[in-house]
Amino acid sequence: MAFDQATRNRLQRFVSEARTLLTKEFTRQLQEDYGITPSSGEVAAMETLSYQDNVRRETARILRVTLEHYRANSSGSSTADLLERIVREQAFTVLNRLAALRMAEAREFITESIAKGYESRGFQLYIRLAGTGLGETGDAYRSYLFSLFDEFALDLRVLFDRFSPMGRLFPNEPELLKLLKLMNDPEIADLWAEDETIGWIYQYFNSKDERKKMRDESAAPRNSRELAVRNQFFTPRYVVEFLTDNTLGRIWYEMTQGETALKDRCRYLVRRPTEIFLQEGTVAPESAEAEESLSQEELLKQPVYIPHRSLKDPREIRMLDPACGSMHFGLYAFDLYECIYEEAWDLEERGIPFHRGAGREPLTATYASKEAFLRDVPRLIIEHNIHGVDIDPRAVQIAGLSLWLRAQKSWQGQELKLSARPPIQKSNVVCAEPMPGAERLLNEFLEQHLADTPEQQLVGQLVRRVFEAMKLAGEAGSLLQIEQEISKDVEEARLQWLNRPKSEQLTLSVLEAEPKQQELPLMVDEITDEYFWERVEGETYKALNRYAEQAENGNSYQRRLFANDAVRGFAFIDLCRKKFDVVLMNPPFGNLPNSVSSIISSEAANNIYPAFVLRGTDLSDGFVGAITDKTFVVQQSFGNFRARLTSDLGLIGLVELGWGILDDADVQVAIYVVRNNSEPIHLFSSLTGDEEPAKSLVNVIRNLGWTALTSKLINKLPNRAFAHTLPLAYLDHLETQTRLKEVATLPRGLGSNDAYRTYKAWYEVPENSIGQGKRYRSLSNGGQCSPFFREDAGVAEWLRVDGKLLVEEGYSENNRAYDQKSYTDYFSAGLSFPKQSSIFNVAVLSIDAIPTREGKGIVPKEGDLRLPLLAYLNSAYARYFVEATNGLHKQSGPVGMTPVPILSEEVKRELRLLALHAWRIVARTYILDEASRFFVYPSEFLDVISVDGQNIDVIWDRIDQIIFDAVGVASEDRLIISASKRPELALFHPSYFDTFSYALGVIFGRWDIRFVTGERRVPALPEPFAPLPCCPPGQLQNEQGLPLTKEAVERIKIDSQWEYPVEILWGGILVDDESHPNDIIRRVRDVLGIIWGEKDSDIEQESCEALKVSSLRDYFRKPAAFFNDHLTRYSKSRRQAPIYLPLSTASGSYTLWLYYHRLTDQTLYTCINDYVEPKLIRVSETVKFLRSKTTRTRDEENDLEDLQTLEDELTKFRDELLRVAKLPWKPNLNDGVQITVAPLHSLFRLSKWQKKLKETWDKLEKGDYDWAHLAHSIWTARVREKCRTDKSLAIAHGLEDLYEPPPETPKRTKRKKKE
Repeated sequence: MAFDQATRNRLQRFVSEARTLLTKEFTRQLQEDYGITPSSGEVAAMETLSYQDNVRRETARILRVTLEHYRANSSGSSTADLLERIVREQAFTVLNRLAALRMAEAREFITESIAKGYESRGFQLYIRLAGTGLGETGDAYRSYLFSLFDEFALDLRVLFDRFSPMGRLFPNEPELLKLLKLMNDPEIADLWAEDETIGWIYQYFNSKDERKKMRDESAAPRNSRELAVRNQFFTPRYVVEFLTDNTLGRIWYEMTQGETALKDRCRYLVRRPTEIFLQEGTVAPESAEAEESLSQEELLKQPVYIPHRSLKDPREIRMLDPACGSMHFGLYAFDLYECIYEEAWDLEERGIPFHRGAGREPLTATYASKEAFLRDVPRLIIEHNIHGVDIDPRAVQIAGLSLWLRAQKSWQGQELKLSARPPIQKSNVVCAEPMPGAERLLNEFLEQHLADTPEQQLVGQLVRRVFEAMKLAGEAGSLLQIEQEISKDVEEARLQWLNRPKSEQLTLSVLEAEPKQQELPLMVDEITDEYFWERVEGETYKALNRYAEQAENGNSYQRRLFANDAVRGFAFIDLCRKKFDVVLMNPPFGNLPNSVSSIISSEAANNIYPAFVLRGTDLSDGFVGAITDKTFVVQQSFGNFRARLTSDLGLIGLVELGWGILDDADVQVAIYVVRNNSEPIHLFSSLTGDEEPAKSLVNVIRNLGWTALTSKLINKLPNRAFAHTLPLAYLDHLETQTRLKEVATLPRGLGSNDAYRTYKAWYEVPENSIGQGKRYRSLSNGGQCSPFFREDAGVAEWLRVDGKLLVEEGYSENNRAYDQKSYTDYFSAGLSFPKQSSIFNVAVLSIDAIPTREGKGIVPKEGDLRLPLLAYLNSAYARYFVEATNGLHKQSGPVGMTPVPILSEEVKRELRLLALHAWRIVARTYILDEASRFFVYPSEFLDVISVDGQNIDVIWDRIDQIIFDAVGVASEDRLIISASKRPELALFHPSYFDTFSYALGVIFGRWDIRFVTGERRVPALPEPFAPLPCCPPGQLQNEQGLPLTKEAVERIKIDSQWEYPVEILWGGILVDDESHPNDIIRRVRDVLGIIWGEKDSDIEQESCEALKVSSLRDYFRKPAAFFNDHLTRYSKSRRQAPIYLPLSTASGSYTLWLYYHRLTDQTLYTCINDYVEPKLIRVSETVKFLRSKTTRTRDEENDLEDLQTLEDELTKFRDELLRVAKLPWKPNLNDGVQITVAPLHSLFRLSKWQKKLKETWDKLEKGDYDWAHLAHSIWTARVREKCRTDKSLAIAHGLEDLYEPPPETPKRTKRKKKE
């Protein structure tokens, strides 16, 4: 059955419930039975457990030993964290064991044991044979399960060993029965027969919320568990088949020169009709090298010469998954290996020679018959062929179980009884983790076995260094090149010995990998056997293996625990020494952990997945297949990685799959296969359309739906981008046309270290604080991206409180605002484009705006090029090039490589007019948007505002035609380029909300109603590149274009020059109270009456009907109505900053509406004294009067009940306002809306806004926002203390005199790296 989303959801619910049940149970057991409290990290002494029986005391002791072992290898983790790990691992092991039994019985490997619990046939037979000696039914069932565990442990010790540290706990009877009920739920009953089920259990054991929390807290994984958990993404079956078919299937296909059944079985195997297999000793003719001048059709028809590949004994065809997870690749590879083994037998019988290692007998000489041979094939595959590495011990459990179940399935198909199935002695799935558990164990071994001779002492030192290097294994996993480290250190020691001074001790250089150990002296000058250097590396490996075996045979449990670590550690080392024919992977992606970055090549671009791919090519002498994030396909930082794939390595084929492939991973992915030698032609494809990816992939392969690029062609593309969708004609244009970077500057853009602190919306900072010489400057950020015109709502804090530039804070200063000092080419008229967008688009950048990392800038070197470039860069021709060479993330460097044709003056003049026309069409819609700095008044008051979409398309079509003609694009290429999707225009769309919101703004003195009444003329649109106004044209302003204040109006009134139709509420407070003169509905209706006169009631009713509310009061009172609409309008780029703030009683029976720009430290006192307290007095008097009546009507009883509730709510409302006011609450609008009103979070009724403010308040209390003025007013002592060590914080509060610079530390001499 297919694991569709509904199926996965069912399984995910089961895993979540099972984990919760087991976690609670084992937490309880630790506390009640073993004297360990996970929540606090407290561990009682063993002596306090004398009342427990011997078994529980032994388990208690082992749990403590395990805790100490984890503590020794987990620096920085608290005891509570480590105990949480123990509980998690115990829970996972039990779930895996029971799931394995359930899957085994679904395949009829064992008698029914889980599916019916106590009524299962296997258990019923067991108790009939055992009698009553095992106690009650629950105890007997537990013994039965343990006997099954012990039997399975013969093959799968890693999972079923009951004495392993991860398997010491087991649920008690009630919890076990609950777990069995979950497992046997009919919803998931059919899933136990599916091979994929155990892999999904592994993935779902850690929830999406946990992964999200980890990513939110740190961009890069902070430890091995985070690295594992954050990258648990199950690989889709068709991806597994494609990669395995084109690696393992391909290598056998080449070995047999196409004479294999796999060419039909492997439906995703990429074969070309012109393949020619070379014979041994022959090379491809020179003419086989692809010519640059060939067309796509000709390239795909070129002969493909396949180098000769000798037949290998199938036992020596190794496959590795270096990040194996649940071993999904291995399960499908198992299928192919079975076919390979059978064909190998037949080829041997035909006398076809095989290459095999020394001492290995042919298959036909090893087995008496083909039947006997096929019976042993499943064991051979597990013991010889399939290898895997993971840093997560749970993954190793799952992988081992998956392969074991797959082997049992084969034997079941052969109808072999359990007793006739060959025992599996070992697997090659290893856990990468530090080898030693205790230094003492290693020291004992070295003293006993490697201390007698100088040669032994050197081997001992090398062994110790291996152990030291292996401390990184748990973080680096397969990336740790331990075999290269050993070889490098041996060679360095040998060279020191050859060049040794006769009487001086030498030292062995410290390993490059972190963590580093102090250099230890080596007596290499006493080594006299020059042939020793030929065997020293082998002696080192022998010593490591011998130590592992000795440690494993230790008597005490503590030794056995560490011995398990050592054995696994050596298995990892031994695996790294091998060469693999095939490496398959779905590796982790994302930033490298700090602990690992020092050992990774720069070609990996500080990302994990390229490092895995390159490591795979180190370990393979055949093929590497991978599914990864597709950012490397075109992104600039991966240029060196792409160069490796197409130069000394051979990228065979790459398919871009897009979004939604890896479950909940928010990445686009690609699948690709690399040969470990050069490849003349590289195949590319991209799956598009609505067809299932698996079907699309088959069609690409069957129909040769590839784009073929040679390495020479790729080298011509900017940054060697794999721009396979780009028509080849662009390459000619690149050679003849100017690049964008030559006619314009593309500044890096402003980058904030804390965008929440430094970037705000223009309407939430103090009015009159934006512009040249002021605290804030406009940003190319904070709005919806759009071609031609972009409404940018963002501003950046530019000046410090002392008037200096924030951007000039030094790099050494803690919490500095910005990550740069340079601001060259800022405040220049130009163009802007979004860094992240699926469709490239370019808009105007005003002369006073700052380009950012997200809103990139383009500053033409000649002013008259601005509008022609605006038109050109929005053309299909330029857009197609940028998208093909940049992908989702558009960086300044690659965009700067865009070809720019030489245009005549006539063409530039027409482009200039077209761009200006398009800009005006879009910009004009924003005079209707009150969150825009172009706002005048809402659409209801304009006679004509319409946007003709067809008119925009006409302009765009003309721009495209002009550019195609100017460049000389061929007709067939025009069709391809023109088919690309145009970006959507971000036009403003009015709503009925706008009228009522405008009325509030008029009442508070924000908007000038005289533009509506006709007393003032509507201003014309500004020029495209003009500075953005400090205030929107529609704002009530003074003669200088600044917000009008109450004080200015008072001065005007003295001169008798003030005539204004609305009484302005300068205090900024309205109330939802019909009896109050400042009732919000009364005042809004006053404004509507001024605007519409006698029509106001009809228009109000029409608006309410459109808004689907019963009345205007209903619209303002419901939190999901007006305020929700207002919050949406004043939310830009995830920045939520509403300016009309409803503070309500619990039921919403009484609401005060505050205007953000009128908030002061007296506002809450005014609310209490002028609004709440008088209302409370009136309500209390009425309550008192009604209570005093000896008899009351039913209506009076209802009134009394309602008024008593209101009285109680008003009292609590008043008390909360007073509590906040006394914090003290001193609003400073430079903090932004969220921080300013966070203390009032409980008084908002819209849940999503209340939640956001509560999160903000929690962070304020915690000290995360101590740069805020509000933090300083409430927690003065804490903030001042921080200012002593944080210069940026001290500057933010004007307390730089408190800052105490740290003492200077002497500069350290940097060691020269080894060449």
